[in-house]
Amino acid sequence: MPTPVKVLLIGCGVLLVLAIGGCFVFLAYVSNQPDAVEVSVDAPGQVTAGESFRIVARVRNTGRGERELVDLDVADEYLEGIVITGTEPDHTDSMHVPIDNTVSYSFGLPIPADGEAVVVFEAHAAYAGDWAGDFDFCIDSEVRCVSQHLRTLVTPAP
Repeated sequence: MPTPVKVLLIGCGVLLVLAIGGCFVFLAYVSNQPDAVEVSVDAPGQVTAGESFRIVARVRNTGRGERELVDLDVADEYLEGIVITGTEPDHTDSMHVPIDNTVSYSFGLPIPADGEAVVVFEAHAAYAGDWAGDFDFCIDSEVRCVSQHLRTLVTPAP
């Protein structure tokens, strides 16, 4: 039977391995974000329940080579009160991503060097509340994403 000191040393060793592993996962995540892009997402800060509005998502390529806007992923928390009714340009596919808690809209839009891609989401304020969440711009890959936070206050209809 191990002594309390051995159990403590084993426990400390396991914690050290987990901490080092966590650092590697964090560094992999941070280094997986695309560089040479600027993103923004704009919508009215306040709308009335039942109202339709637009959300404008922009990604600017500040690099020298062409890039691609693969997907735009919208957080489930935002979509609890806001319904996306369409996009311009039309998305080629959409699906719920449970591991990420988002709905992913596929576009495959080229972004020329020093150019931008713009996607307009047609939205409907379904429920009163304070709805907020991230829009993830996935560039050149489904896993190289940069996030922009959006918040829309939906007031009750009169």
